[in-house]
Formats: sequence, C-alpha cells, structure tokens
Amino acid sequence: MSIKGKLWGIAICMFLVIGGMMGVTFVRTTSVVLGQMQSTGAESVRRAADNINIQFMSLEAVLRNAAAAVEYNWKTHGSDAPEKVIPLMTSLTQKNKAYGVTDIYTGFEADGWFADGTGWVPDKGYDARTRSWYKEAVAAKGPIVTSPYLDGITKQIIISMTMPAYGDGGKLLGVVGIDIDLGWLSDFVGGLNILGAGSGLLLTKEGVLAAGPAAFKEQVMKGNVVSDEFFPEGLRAAASLMIAGREGQAPLTMLGEEQEFFYAPTKAGLPIAVFFPRSVITDIRRSITMTLLFIAVSAFVVVGAVIFFITRNLNRSVAAMGVVTDRLARGDFSVSYRVQGKDELATISAHLNSMIDALRGVLLSVRGEAQETAQRAETLASLSEETVASMEEVSASISRVMELAESGAAALEETNASVEEIASSASSAANSATEGAESAAFASSTTDASVEDVEGFITSVKGAAAESDRSVERIRELGKSVEAISGFVATITSIADQTNLLALNAAIEAARAGEAGRGFAVVAEEVRKLAEDSARAASNVNKLIADLQRHSSESIDATRATGDILDEAVKRAAQTQKKLEETVGAIAKVAEAVQNIAAVSEEQAASSQEMTTAIRSVTDTTNSMVGAVGAIKTSSGETTRAAEHIALEAQSMSQAAETLLGLVNRFSVDERALPAKTERLPAKRG
Repeated sequence: MSIKGKLWGIAICMFLVIGGMMGVTFVRTTSVVLGQMQSTGAESVRRAADNINIQFMSLEAVLRNAAAAVEYNWKTHGSDAPEKVIPLMTSLTQKNKAYGVTDIYTGFEADGWFADGTGWVPDKGYDARTRSWYKEAVAAKGPIVTSPYLDGITKQIIISMTMPAYGDGGKLLGVVGIDIDLGWLSDFVGGLNILGAGSGLLLTKEGVLAAGPAAFKEQVMKGNVVSDEFFPEGLRAAASLMIAGREGQAPLTMLGEEQEFFYAPTKAGLPIAVFFPRSVITDIRRSITMTLLFIAVSAFVVVGAVIFFITRNLNRSVAAMGVVTDRLARGDFSVSYRVQGKDELATISAHLNSMIDALRGVLLSVRGEAQETAQRAETLASLSEETVASMEEVSASISRVMELAESGAAALEETNASVEEIASSASSAANSATEGAESAAFASSTTDASVEDVEGFITSVKGAAAESDRSVERIRELGKSVEAISGFVATITSIADQTNLLALNAAIEAARAGEAGRGFAVVAEEVRKLAEDSARAASNVNKLIADLQRHSSESIDATRATGDILDEAVKRAAQTQKKLEETVGAIAKVAEAVQNIAAVSEEQAASSQEMTTAIRSVTDTTNSMVGAVGAIKTSSGETTRAAEHIALEAQSMSQAAETLLGLVNRFSVDERALPAKTERLPAKRG
C-alpha cells in the first residue's frame, strides 16, 4: 500500500473513531441528563419539604411559648387566670404576626370559656371543649396540626396548631391554639420548579388541593386530587401515595404534556410535589445533539483538509526524491536532493545530501590515492633491492662485536658476587640499629601521649567540678521557684474556699426563691463542686511541691559530695603527670644514643649498596649489549628477508592500485564542486 493510501486509511479510522465517540457521548449524555434531572427533582422536592418542616417547627415553638405563658399565668393568678389571659393572647398575637400567625387563643377545661387574641367574642353558650381542635389536642396530649380550611370571613386558607396546657400535678388547664395564614405557603409552592421549569403542588391530609398550578386554580380547597375525576388518573394514583406519607417520583401525562412528578411528605401532614415537563429534557437533548453534530462535522472537515494537504506535499517530495535516487543508483554522484520545508523528509534530504557530498569526496580522494599508490609502489621496489645488499655487509660486522661483549660480561659477573657479600653484612648491621632507634622513639611517643591523656583527664575533671557547682545553683533556683508556686497554690486554695462559701450562700438564696430559683440552685451546686475540685487539686499540688523540695535538697547534697571526689581525683592525676614527665626525659636520652648508632650503620650500608649497584649495572649493561647485538644480528637477517618480500608486495600493490582506479572511474563525479562540498562536511558531522 502506498503512503497516500495509508494516510487516507488513518483518516478513515479517525472519522470512524470520532463518529463512535460522538455516538457514545450522545447516548451517555442523554442518560446523564435524565439521571441528573431525576436526582435534582428528588432533591428539590425534598428540600422544599425540609423548608416547610423548618417553618412549622418555628410555628410550633410559638405555640409552645403561648402554652407556657398560659400555664405560668394560671400558676400566678389562680382562679383569676381566665380574665388575665385575654390581654396575654392579644399581645402574643400581635408579636407573632410576622410569622404568619393570625390568631392565638385558649379554651379552658373548667367551664369551656374561650379567650381570643383578635378580640373576637364568641356567642353565649359557646363551649370550646366541644370543638374538634380541642378534643384532638387533648387526645393527642401534644401539638396537633389541623387540615387547611378556608376562613369564612377573610377568605384566606388557614391551618391551626393546638396543644394542651397543664398545671401542677398534670392537671389539664385547657387547650392553646394558633391560626396560621397559609398565604406564604401557597406562594412558596407556586414558586417551586426544577431547572427553571415546572410548578409545585400542595395537598391536605385528606388529599384536597391546597395549592397548585394555574390550571387547577379553581379547584383550590375544593377538589380532592385523590378521588375527583377532574384530575388525571396518574396524578390521582400519585396523590394516594402522597397522603400515605410516601416519597418518590412518577411519570404522568397532564394537560396533554408528559411530566415527571416528584413528591415528598412533611411533618405537618401536608404532602408537597413538583411537576417537571419532559419537553425540557427533549430540548436539552436536541441542543446537545446539534452541538455534537457541529463538532463532528467540523472535525471531519479539518481532518480531511489536513490529510489532503499532507498527502499532496508528501507525494511531491517523495517523487522528487525518487528521481534523484534513481540517478544515484546508476552511479551519478553529481546530483543532490532538494531540501524544502522543515519536516522529516527535508531533514532526511539534507542528511542524504551530506552523505552524497561525503561519498563524492571519498571517490575523488580514492582516485588520487590510487594514482599516487601506483607510483610509490614502483619506487619502493627499487629501494628494497638496494636494502638487501646493504644488510648483508652489516650482518658480518655484528658477528665480531658479539664475541668481544660475551668475554667482558663473564669477568663482571665474578666481581659482582664478591661485592654483594660485603653489602649484605653492612645492611644487617644498619637494620639492627634502625630497629633499636624506632623502639626508643615509639616508647617516647607513647609516654608523651600518656602525659597528654593525663592533662586531658585533669581538664575534664575540673570542668565536671565546675558543672557540679552550677548544678547546685540551678537546683537552689528551682527551690525558690517551687516556693513561689506554693504561694500561688495557697492563693488558689483560698479562692476555692471563698467560692465554696459563695456557692453555699447562693444555694440558700435559691432555696428561698422556691421554684423560680431552682435553676439557679443547680448552678450554685455546680459552682460548689468546682470549688471543692479546685481545693482538692491545690492540696495535691502542695504534696507534689513538698516532694520536689525534698528531692532538690537531696540533689544538692549529692552534687556537693561529687565535687569533693572530683577535687581529690585532680590532685592524684597531677602527681601521675609529674612522674610521666620524668620518664619522658630518660627515654629521650636513650633514643638519641640509639639514633647515632643507626646513622653510622646506615652510612656503611649505603656505601656498600652503592658499590653493589654500580657493579650490577655494569654487568647488566654488558649482558644487555650482548643480547642487543644478538638481536641486531637476527634482525638484520629478518630485514634482508623483509626487503625481498617488500619488493614482491610493491609489485602486487601497483597492480591493485590500477584495478581500484578502474573501479572509481565507473562513477560520475563533479570535480568542480568538490572543494566547496568537502569544506562543509566537517560542520555537518559536528
């Protein structure tokens, strides 16, 4: 396959890979978008439910505060409590309007009397104990939330929260309730959406529509989403799950459009849901598809254009290189490759041109050398014949010189043996004297080292004694610090005692205050316990300080005893140092005498050795001369034979040079370009 075909094959593979990647990306992106939408929807409705729970928890706190106020009012005023409750309810209602509270009221267990925070006065014979909100709260023994209802006067959607209030001994005083305007909740549900699309839905415990899309506006607080056929079947099925307290999602068709329906319960018993149109997902998928198609088409166009231009330029370069290569194959070294551009082919062409230049220079050099070699071979043949005649005369003279040298070498061998015996005796004496001098020097150096060691020991002991004195001072300073800490601990103990006394007084005052001071009594008891703990801790610290002072005193005594021992060691070391110095003087005198003997022995040994060396040198020189003369004789014979062989080889070399010249002449070389080419070749190699 041609290079062009291979490049187009690569392009086709790239197109297939890009197309496959786009397809996989499209499928995967669609799946991811759908999954993300589902997780986002579930999370959105869950957060909406959490927000509603938080709001109702705040309202429950308002209710509990109102109930606590009623209980306190009853305990404070007794039988006059009902008359005092109306101003209290009015005040609480005004303060909590910002939380959506429209009314705070109380119904009393004793006679069914009703106190309202808005100033409303019930008809004669009104008994709060017969109302459902009263009965349900008493039965639940805690806070309850009623279903939303439409207020007959204000036409607002209201929800009530009620809880019982108890007196001493768990006696039921009545039921406290608050009415809440759900306008804020309707606005909150109306603003729910997912990714900027969709709408919210809110149901009562029974499934009645409390808030929803604009299409269901007429059904608010009228239609039951669970049972009314006005609502789509899929929505009715999902609403059944909602009022059962379930959380989840379901696909459904509403108003002719496919929707994703996400729902979750709330602690107030008002399930909430969010609609999300699937057309949004279709739009996102369409946008992603168009983007991927644009990217794929752009990639195909760019890759195709790049492959086209690369193939065209590559074909041109390869064709030009083929023409030059064909001429080189026929032996024409006068051509060169065209270097164009900065790609790999241009680099290869430049390197091939350098190789052609080098071969051209080599061929011209070989041609010149072949011509010169032929001429030198003829000259060498004539010189070889003259050398053979001269070497025969030299061989005869060398034989006579060799005989005289052998006689002189024998006489020198005998003289050398006698002188070596004398040198051996002198050398033994010198060695013995030298060993004695070395032993004396070693003893002297060892004694000097001992003196230095004793001096170092004395210095170290003196340093240890000084450090012992400093340790005593540090321990004394530590004792002073410990005494200061004892003062601090005494202060802490005094503060703890005073705190304990204050805590006892506070507990007595709290007991006098009765129920109102119960919390303060608990705090006073905790303060008293902390004061006792502080006193115990201070006592433990005092014990530790006493132990530390005792140990410090013992450390001072031990350190002083150590200082006395070190002083005695210094005195004994000084006496030892003095004796060693006397020994050093005696050893020095012995060493000096031994060194004098060694010097004389060494001079005698040196003289004998020089004589032995001189005679041995003369003997070796004579023997070497005999060997050299023999070698010269042998070499002269070999030289004669070599000269004869050279003459024969010179004739063969002349014939080889003529053959080489014929081979080189087969190549066509431009000699005019040789100087410039050969000058730039070294730069290429560097």
